[in-house]
Amino acid sequence: MNFKVIIAYMLFFLSTLITILSYKYINLSLGAILEATGYIFVAILGHVFLHEKVGTCKRKGLSCILLGIVLFNLEEILKLF
Repeated sequence: MNFKVIIAYMLFFLSTLITILSYKYINLSLGAILEATGYIFVAILGHVFLHEKVGTCKRKGLSCILLGIVLFNLEEILKLF
């Protein structure tokens, strides 16, 4: 048996379970934003710890995600000013 794979699936299941349970305490619209930020965190952590290259295509994709988050929260951002 490959215990690393078993542990990885257990962590994936735990992460999914925590995500589903967290939707009880936050707005569903905010949940989608939090899920989208996961891609950004994965790219940053992959670059820092695994020395993955962040190419042009990946940067464009991450920029689109950030732009979507900003546009989605534009009304709340403008309230701050």
